[in-house]
Amino acid sequence: MSPRHTGARFRLPEPIAYTFSGGLARTAAQIGMAPALCHAGIEPNLVVGTSAGAVNAALFATDPNDFELAATELWAGVSKDKALTSIRRSTVRGLASSQASRTRNMLRKHLDRAFGTLTFDQLSLPLSVTATALESGRPVLIDDGSVVDALLATMAFPAVMPPSTLTDGRLVVDGSMVADVPVGQAITAGANSAVVLDAGSSVVDESSVIDIGWYHVMALSATHMLRSQAQHQVAMAAAKIPVVVVSIATGNPFDLRNALDSVPNGTAAADRVVAEINSHIGTRRRTLRPGQHGDQLISR
Repeated sequence: MSPRHTGARFRLPEPIAYTFSGGLARTAAQIGMAPALCHAGIEPNLVVGTSAGAVNAALFATDPNDFELAATELWAGVSKDKALTSIRRSTVRGLASSQASRTRNMLRKHLDRAFGTLTFDQLSLPLSVTATALESGRPVLIDDGSVVDALLATMAFPAVMPPSTLTDGRLVVDGSMVADVPVGQAITAGANSAVVLDAGSSVVDESSVIDIGWYHVMALSATHMLRSQAQHQVAMAAAKIPVVVVSIATGNPFDLRNALDSVPNGTAAADRVVAEINSHIGTRRRTLRPGQHGDQLISR
């Protein structure tokens, strides 16, 4: 773990959005990123999340002070659930019409334990969750109603879980299909600056693709495609507002059993980015201008 720094010497225009990317198992690194950023004095006014990262976003929005403990507890439960940690089993269930809802029901069990009947208006911070409208392919921001239902919608990855039905009757699937890094949605939600907690890298170690199964090929190929559009979206947002990116590419995105191993990497990445921006601006405290600061999105 990197040494702790004294804090950020830069300011961001408010409202500041924490933007939690997708990334399956790697999003556990966000458990380390968010507290490190808060420790540095970069605290959000609103939170946006997509896919698995939306779970962390919702836990942070529920109680920022309890985030690390609550998120660790939830991820620990998922990591021990053999029915969810097998990508192969989840995919086979999703492709079988008679079992298509089983993965969603298993996931709901963990989400119900963490959030219960919590609704968006009961959260400590404004939260927006991104999903993808199945009919139009456009992003949909969910910011009211049941938190658990919204999370199941943003994680409804095709071939693993069936589409979710919103209260207005629209069918939606996983938010990463159109916004793996929902920084554009953060602007829509009112942000004047964004901090991207990025764990959605499609990079994997060579050892991870040796004897790879067809289900991993499908998931990894989809991830590569999603990352190409994420880079463009961050660049578009950075033309309008300051965007600070904290990104990691360590850990296997499909290894849910050991997801929590990436938490220290997230802490170190956030500390490093804050220290690097501090060094660039010198000793004088100033407000960051529109543009991308910190890391580049890691895609290859």
